Amino acid sequence: MDIWVIARNHHGEQIMSTHLTEKGALLLALYEVMEYLSIRTKENYQKFLEYHNLDGECHPLAIWSREDLEEQPCGLLWDVWGFWADFWWNQDVDWYIERTQVQV
Repeated sequence: MDIWVIARNHHGEQIMSTHLTEKGALLLALYEVMEYLSIRTKENYQKFLEYHNLDGECHPLAIWSREDLEEQPCGLLWDVWGFWADFWWNQDVDWYIERTQVQV
């Protein structure tokens, strides 16, 4: 049986969680990244885009709200994950999402 694991490293502290679905793992990881980036409201989101000089451009992968994320198929969530990963990459935090199997 396949399961999905999120491995997190927050300033040297390792935290793991397991998920029965790929989408469940992706959603939780994306929620955590939004929290880390302080994107909780539309206003936070707009300020984030302005700070990174992205406010004048269209960013179809810059999905941030839980409701909008939950409506997306898994394939698109991986693309959204890749978009947001650029903003926390090379900091003292990291998230890995991996598929593995339950062993007997």
